[in-house]
Amino acid sequence: MRTLVDSEVVQKSALLMSLMVAQTGLIDELLTRGIELVSRQIRRYGFKLIRNSRGTSMQWI
Repeated sequence: MRTLVDSEVVQKSALLMSLMVAQTGLIDELLTRGIELVSRQIRRYGFKLIRNSRGTSMQWI
């Protein structure tokens, strides 16, 4: 019984740690990479992405 409880605690702790890691940067990193990929793609069509405090927008080059 004790092994089962310890196993559950370890699993829940691991899940909590992975969620904390996601909150502290992984999501931001993935979003940044996604924006960079989109930025490269839209340059082909004569636009560029502008990022500022109000968000992200497209501008004709």
